[in-house]
Amino acid sequence: MMKNGNKNNHIDVAVIPAAGFGTRMLPAAKAVPKELLPVLDKPVIQYVIEEAVAAGCSDALLVTSREKRAIEDHFDRAPELEDRLQNSGKTQLLAGLIELREQIRVHSVRQSQQLGLGHAVLQARQHVGDRSFFCMLGDTIFTSSYRNKSWLFRIAKDGDPFSVTEVWNNNAQGYMSTPVVVNGHAYLHMQNQRVTCINLATGERTWTSNSFGKYWSMIAQGDRILALDARGSLVLMKADSTAFTEQGEVTVSASESWAHVAVGGNDVVVRELDGLSLHRWTGATKP
Repeated sequence: MMKNGNKNNHIDVAVIPAAGFGTRMLPAAKAVPKELLPVLDKPVIQYVIEEAVAAGCSDALLVTSREKRAIEDHFDRAPELEDRLQNSGKTQLLAGLIELREQIRVHSVRQSQQLGLGHAVLQARQHVGDRSFFCMLGDTIFTSSYRNKSWLFRIAKDGDPFSVTEVWNNNAQGYMSTPVVVNGHAYLHMQNQRVTCINLATGERTWTSNSFGKYWSMIAQGDRILALDARGSLVLMKADSTAFTEQGEVTVSASESWAHVAVGGNDVVVRELDGLSLHRWTGATKP
């Protein structure tokens, strides 16, 4: 992240350098930009944009090159494809990308010569102006193993095989829960039923909460995290790397809830053991 003289503490723009040749990923990245190589069902660059939205950004600038027009096309409309999916009842295949497009405006600028990361970021000068901004790179993967430890790995390709480099590890033991990442910190529910915050740059645990239920399903938006606790309650917390800050808790199920929570607009959908329940946001801090 880069800061300047802007007095506004809210950062709403992300700069994403994506103009490199991708030589470490050859031959996979010869015809396809490395940023579009998939991790599960999405290209890497889409995860980066989603993280920008989760951090509260509404404006993203891709720094690309003339060989990487496909990255810009990925976030542009495809009317013929979207119409065909609509007519065939398969709109869910692009639903996530279309929703993302509605949450953030994605712009692009060309880096005419690949002269390093600093030069790439400099290409954003006219677009960013005097605003503070995030500089986001999508070249690491964070994982937490069930009843084991947490690691950060850097994935690269040198020659034919891929190389995996362990950046750090710590003793945070995740428990059947996917962590959420906000502003360079991972928030993880652990096997000991506590929540912890991990600085992804260093692996340092900045705080650990008191005990909650056996399982959490977490989603993040901006600086807030909503968690469905196995005890049948929703917990709203602030994504604060300095201290655990609970903003509200409300019971939504009389039975245990071992599934995912989903949010659409003002609606919160909870899967209980024997069905689904729908809830409506009624205030700024709790549903």
